[in-house]
Amino acid sequence: MISASLLFLAFGLFAQWSIAPTAGYSLSTSKINYDYFFDYKYAPRFFAGLQSQYSFSEKFMVGLGLQYTAKGFRTRGTAGGILEWKLDYLEAIPSFEYKPFDFMGIVLGPSIGYLMDVDYKEAGDKWTDPFGDTYKGMELGAMAGLKFYWQDLYLNLTFNRSLSNITNIKFTDENGNTIKNGKEFNQSFRLGLGYNFQLKEK
Repeated sequence: MISASLLFLAFGLFAQWSIAPTAGYSLSTSKINYDYFFDYKYAPRFFAGLQSQYSFSEKFMVGLGLQYTAKGFRTRGTAGGILEWKLDYLEAIPSFEYKPFDFMGIVLGPSIGYLMDVDYKEAGDKWTDPFGDTYKGMELGAMAGLKFYWQDLYLNLTFNRSLSNITNIKFTDENGNTIKNGKEFNQSFRLGLGYNFQLKEK
């Protein structure tokens, strides 16, 4: 009990809140686990948001990010031109961070996304709303990556992927039977920049 109390006191003395605006660039695509006839390429996308973080010690932090994230993919249309899909999400990303070094942290966490809008376009055309309820309204995913610090400025490199099926499309075989493993998942590599505004000094 004494040890636990001392540990709690040590965490309390160090405890520090910070809030960080973040923005960055990502490469996004869709992965389908029944994909012998799908050719989805990575598409450049943008994300921006705000992250709050609570530091228990110099090594361990927990955080919660709320951000707008564009996802989607590129592929070839029936006429041979480039067809591009864009899925706009509002994401909540709880995270856990461990810093083995002062300049680097390892981050892990789930993500919950709310689909706000879906658009597509042929090369050279404007974005257009697609017909039908193509994609699900919610997405459950996961995130893993690294953060590199320079004082309160940091660079965030993460890999993000859906854990739940994001599409309402039913995949069928040549006989018209529904393929049970025909599911679609978002996948992206993200590079972001953020700045921690400290709300309580160490």
